[in-house]
Amino acid sequence: MRRSATTVVPTLLAAAALVACDAPPELRPDQVLRDSLGLTDRDRVHVVRLSSSGTGEDVAEPAETVVRSGDLVTFDLADRRARTVRFDASGLDALTSAWADSAGLLRAPFLADSGARWVLDFADAPSARFPFTVVGGGESGAGAIVVEAR
Repeated sequence: MRRSATTVVPTLLAAAALVACDAPPELRPDQVLRDSLGLTDRDRVHVVRLSSSGTGEDVAEPAETVVRSGDLVTFDLADRRARTVRFDASGLDALTSAWADSAGLLRAPFLADSGARWVLDFADAPSARFPFTVVGGGESGAGAIVVEAR
């Protein structure tokens, strides 16, 4: 039995829509996040690596990460120097600052050893720039998470 064009087209469109919902490969969660948080290929995870520069400054790579509301961001400690990340809410309006506080941005954990990770969920995040400082044993570095409007 031969399928009609009206049956094939909706099926192809539905399949294309499912593929389009997957995050790009570089933003897909690793197995640890899949297992611990139940994430799938549809979840977008941005990785910010914390380490030391050649001059000993604490750095975030990339220094600026552009995300969409609903994305996740991990801060991964890439070497053995302990660090924390401090977000600065002083330049944010009251609603954005309240969101940052409720999302845990203003309560960063101490990342004590290589492989330590802090995961932030930007679900319902307002469009804004969230500057942060990387604080550790060297000169402090800086960066930002920028939430774009969808």
